Amino acid sequence: AQATDCRATERPTASEQLLELERAGRAQPRSCAIRLAALAADPRLEEAQRVDALLLQGWLLAGLSDMAGADAVARQLEQRAGQAGQGGLAGAAALLVRARLAEQSGDTAQASAWMEQARLRLPTDASPVNRLRFTAAQSHIHNSASRLQDSLRLDHHALKLADELGVAWRQAEVRNDLAYSYHQAGQDEQARKLSREAMNLATQSGDAMIATHLGPRGR
Repeated sequence: AQATDCRATERPTASEQLLELERAGRAQPRSCAIRLAALAADPRLEEAQRVDALLLQGWLLAGLSDMAGADAVARQLEQRAGQAGQGGLAGAAALLVRARLAEQSGDTAQASAWMEQARLRLPTDASPVNRLRFTAAQSHIHNSASRLQDSLRLDHHALKLADELGVAWRQAEVRNDLAYSYHQAGQDEQARKLSREAMNLATQSGDAMIATHLGPRGR
């Protein structure tokens, strides 16, 4: 399958750009973080989309251990949290980015605490895709802290959310994460079953990223 590229070939909508950059960012985090920063700075963007762009940019930069860059994004989100409109989501997103930073620095206890606060602060009317993002992020951080039962519980919730969205690459990614959690818990038969499902979905969606990383892997 052909790898997803950050370079735009048409004039997609802001929502389409966000989703494509999120997908492509798994393989090209630095270049997609740059594109997300440019998108977030576009004055034509709706505030909810701007927060989404900053959330995704911050997650990518934190994953690259770009502490200064991710901290700057978290500060932007914290400033927006005091404003009307998307304040609740912006505050939750800032905590998510800080949780990822703490995890990358090895402070999994602080990461777990901030991620719990982020989930609690996420507005009850948050979009399905943001509920999935926050659930998957919390599972990732619990997994890093070796809290496997918590990670498995959240992975199952993420699986339900991904299947409700019906986007094949997300469904594949969540199954891959759940397979990894099961493998760590010593339940290899269940892990293999989920890996096969993930492979089928990755093939269906042309997702080379998941196909390359199927099986026991780091998250």
